[in-house]
Amino acid sequence: PRAVKLVTELSLEYQVYDPQLWNGLIQKLLGFNMIQYLRKVLVAITGEHSLWQISNFSRAWRNVIVTPLLSASCPLSPKQMQECYNCFVALLKCPVLPDLDLIGIAKQYAQLDLPAFTLGCLLLIPHSEKRQQQIQGFISSCSAETVLEQVTTHMNTGEAAGFASQIKDLILDSIFSKKQFEKFMTTKYSTLLERYAINTNQVKDLVDYLVNKSCLDDAARIVDDYQKHRGKPAQHSSSPADILKAFLSGQE
Repeated sequence: PRAVKLVTELSLEYQVYDPQLWNGLIQKLLGFNMIQYLRKVLVAITGEHSLWQISNFSRAWRNVIVTPLLSASCPLSPKQMQECYNCFVALLKCPVLPDLDLIGIAKQYAQLDLPAFTLGCLLLIPHSEKRQQQIQGFISSCSAETVLEQVTTHMNTGEAAGFASQIKDLILDSIFSKKQFEKFMTTKYSTLLERYAINTNQVKDLVDYLVNKSCLDDAARIVDDYQKHRGKPAQHSSSPADILKAFLSGQE
């Protein structure tokens, strides 16, 4: 393994990208099961389009993503969790996504009780119709709170951060379409729902829910934040009842 690693390092350092050489190196690294090292190497050579065509390229990408997931088991140790995260980041960088079984990889994450990562995989499906179908099917069966928890804990920083907001929005959209406010407005995710309502102009549904729950101060505060967001702040002297009355009459 050391000899193979040395040749690989030298090839990278001197930018030697001969397809036949690299096909052999990848084959050897796979044979020695040097998964973590191979993952770094694949990311390093991703910019060399001529290497995408070599026979072991797609196979190697499949292995570096799937192998750690297959060897992990619940409950995940911190080290396994980190590996699962690293596999997902590798997936985001993979230049041969159409060659991968994204639904199969998504199922592996689901089996490890990582629904946020499952949704991340499904978002990468190239065909929009198939992507929507898979996402809707999974969202209807997964725990929205678990997804939001995992996004917040594991994806908010680092290389998956840009993707985290897309996963979050999928869940929030589902909560709003089903009007599942009861479940979330008493949790730490209430501010997330409020922000989403304001950014997507879905404030009325949330305000109606809060008014029905007699939470008039909260409802008025959200309306006030929404009006500020639109550049139309309420007058300082307005009472919560006045703010709500003006808003709801304008929505009819």
